[in-house]
Amino acid sequence: MKKEKVRLRFGESYVEVEGLRCEKCGETLLDPEKTQRILLLNKLLKGVRVKVGSLGKSLIIRIPADVRDFLGLAKGDEVVIRISGDEKLIVEKG
Repeated sequence: MKKEKVRLRFGESYVEVEGLRCEKCGETLLDPEKTQRILLLNKLLKGVRVKVGSLGKSLIIRIPADVRDFLGLAKGDEVVIRISGDEKLIVEKG
């Protein structure tokens, strides 16, 4: 088995992960933990629906635990909210 980087495509994005390639048959094995992260990324790239709530006079959007964990967000972290087009809201880790 030989270590090598495997490039996987998800929509318009690519992710590189390390894998082990069998030199005899050419099969590539990926680390199960990293594979779970790739599956989560695939889910998140498709979008996650959340409901808008309210707190006082402000509107709030709850960030699901999967998104929080994937981005490494914690209470008190700052994010940047942008508008893109007429109906697109983008939230980025800031």
